[in-house]
Amino acid sequence: MPDLAWHNLLVTEAAHLSVKNSQLLCRQDDQNLAVPLEDIASITLESLKTTVTSRLLSCLAKNNTVLITCDEQHHPNGIMLPLAQHSRQLPVLHSQIAMRAPFKKRLWQKIVRQKIVNQALILDWRHFKSTNRLKRLAASVTSGDAGNCEATAARLYFDSLFADFKRHDGGYINSALNYGYAIIRAAIARELVSYGFHPTLGLHHASELNSFNLADDLLEPYRAILDSWAIQMLKLTEKDPLDNTDTKMLTKENRATLTQILQLQVLINNQKHTLQTAVRLTVKSLVRCIKSKDFGLSLPEPLFPPSLKSLS
Repeated sequence: MPDLAWHNLLVTEAAHLSVKNSQLLCRQDDQNLAVPLEDIASITLESLKTTVTSRLLSCLAKNNTVLITCDEQHHPNGIMLPLAQHSRQLPVLHSQIAMRAPFKKRLWQKIVRQKIVNQALILDWRHFKSTNRLKRLAASVTSGDAGNCEATAARLYFDSLFADFKRHDGGYINSALNYGYAIIRAAIARELVSYGFHPTLGLHHASELNSFNLADDLLEPYRAILDSWAIQMLKLTEKDPLDNTDTKMLTKENRATLTQILQLQVLINNQKHTLQTAVRLTVKSLVRCIKSKDFGLSLPEPLFPPSLKSLS
């Protein structure tokens, strides 16, 4: 299926967003921009001074377009998703609820294994010696990842990539990764809803405070792909002795670069696709897995060097 909607718009300055003749109208000072709604996959609103008409919100939902809001630090903090876009939403929801724990554990096993394989591929690309250890960890993942190989791999992976780094601390690197992950997470949630899934009901993630547990499950193998893009474009692994990355802030240009992640080329089902299409194929394969009770989930692999698909 082609990427019919491929624009991922980033609004960084005060603007007024409305709709006319099936086009998004963006007014900033004396400048106007018009983009066909059918070409827009997502809109990220960074400026807290941006206004959006209710008619545009309705049209975005109708066109299955994700709207992402940000806080004062430009960190994504909200997602607006369309409802009732799938013709058989209730049967899909019943199938989702009916998934048994052993089946979900086997799917989670495959997700974790691919996540670790992708991390190993990143380390190999960067010529780190921990690659083989990660590959062995991936091969040892059991149903439900009972041995918690995911956490062991994560420590090894991030310790290899970044010096003196803690994943959940603040700072430039974590800000960059979290921003990119949020963009992919929103794209996954969009596809889940479009196929009739409820994103709250996860395979492994099960927080009562998380409305996107299933999206977070499927996000895992995509994380390393974002890492590769951020490493290449933002030079995250190149330490400048005069630069304190703990206090460095993401620039507008950095955030615009990360927003492009959905047009990154990846490998899925032994074919090259944009990450945006790969997300769709992953969610579509989940439908198939549930119906046929198999574990043939389609998951992505990174390509090197990371590059965007030409949209010309």
